[in-house]
Formats: sequence, structure tokens, C-alpha cells
Amino acid sequence: MLFSTLFVQTLVAVGVLAAPSSDKRSQSRIARREEFIRQAPGLLFHTSNWAGAVITDPTAKWKSVAGEFVVPSISTPSGLRTAFISVWVAVDGYTCKNVTFKVGVDIEIKNGVATYAAWDEYVPGEYFVENFPQLAISAGDTVNLIALAITGQKPNFPESLIENLSVPYSVGHYFNPTPPLCQSDAIWGIEVWEVGDVRLPLTVQFKNVQATRFDGTIVGPGSATVMNTVENGRALSSCSTTASTITCSFPQP
Repeated sequence: MLFSTLFVQTLVAVGVLAAPSSDKRSQSRIARREEFIRQAPGLLFHTSNWAGAVITDPTAKWKSVAGEFVVPSISTPSGLRTAFISVWVAVDGYTCKNVTFKVGVDIEIKNGVATYAAWDEYVPGEYFVENFPQLAISAGDTVNLIALAITGQKPNFPESLIENLSVPYSVGHYFNPTPPLCQSDAIWGIEVWEVGDVRLPLTVQFKNVQATRFDGTIVGPGSATVMNTVENGRALSSCSTTASTITCSFPQP
């Protein structure tokens, strides 16, 4: 997504492209999540800020949402000053808009140099974002993201789990679920924000994608609703699903 200089300054002020505080980062994610725009019939919808897929079922009471992805190796085209990529899984935040529990990895590119950060958040309530500097992430690593709404050790406390399967090493922690999750949405999302005169060509694939219902039934993404990023009514991404994968491409125009 391309931004004017004035809008970029605004984004930095609210913590989208800068290194944000927990509150600012959570609030900016909530604001972007509320910008859903439905622009196509059937199982294809457009959002203004993220791409991916979502399964909604108020009777599912999702226990967990999971997906692996290979951290992309970024080659920045000429004219691109800064880019921000976020890959995440979530319980709630689509039809259940008052609460969301996300687990993800951010990639920030400045002057051609990429930095990586694992994070999780539970908002509103704590407005809490946890960063995990002890988890080293590099391009080419396979990272598994798991949002556990219900866990065995602490059934009433959602737990994040971020695993770098290439190391291997994992991090995570429990949240105080206030307000409680609806457990009606299972979401896999990718956000791409750019500053400059060109867009960043990028493809991200979630594999081994699954959401687990309260009764233990495992659901794949084959029947998920596909989401695409839009700007000024035009799709900037192309996403598709199979029985176990979600693939999103962000081609240059």
C-alpha cells in the first residue's frame, strides 16, 4: 500500500511504521481491523488493510488457530524506502469485533535491511503486546504460529505459541482474557505497508493450516472466506486456499 508523505507521518505518529509502544500498536491494529470493506459477492471479500482467510462459526468455540510460514527473503525494488509486513493468526476480530487474540511475526525493512520481531496481543482489555527478542528469526526460517484460546494447563487463559522450527526454539505466554473471547472467528492474515513510489512484490504461504473446534474437530482452510487487501476499490493482493494452505501474492502493478 502506498502512502503520501503526510499520511506516512500520521502513521508513524500512531505507531504503524515506527517501533510502537504496546498501547499504540494495539490501538492501531484495532483501528485497521475495523476498516473492513465488502466489495465482492460469494466467498471473496475485500478488506482495506490485510489479506488472508477467515472461518466464521459462532458454534465452533475455536480452541486453537495455527499455521506455518517460511519467512520471506525480501528483495526491495528501487524507490522503496520503508516496508512493514505482518504475518499472523488470530482468534476473533472479524464477526466478533470487540476482542481479538493475535500471534504473529513482523518484518520491517529500512534502507534495504530487514529486521524481524515475534509478538502477540490480546485487545482490548490489557491492550497488551508482548515482544520476544529472545526468539531469533531470519529469512528462510519456518515459523509456526499458534493462538490457543483453550489450553490444558490453564483452561481459562489463552496462550500464544511461536515456534521457529528451523532452530528449533519457541516462545509464548498466557493472557488474562478480559473481556472473554467469542471464539467464533479463525483468521490467518498478512499485512503489507509500503512507503515510497513502488510496491513490494511478495508471496507468503501458510501451510499446515488448521483450526480446532471445542469438540476437537480439526478444520482446514478449504472452505474459508478469502480476503484481499484493497486500495481505492482496487485489489492489491491475490489469495487462494487449498485443503491445508493459504497463499497470498502482492504483485507489482
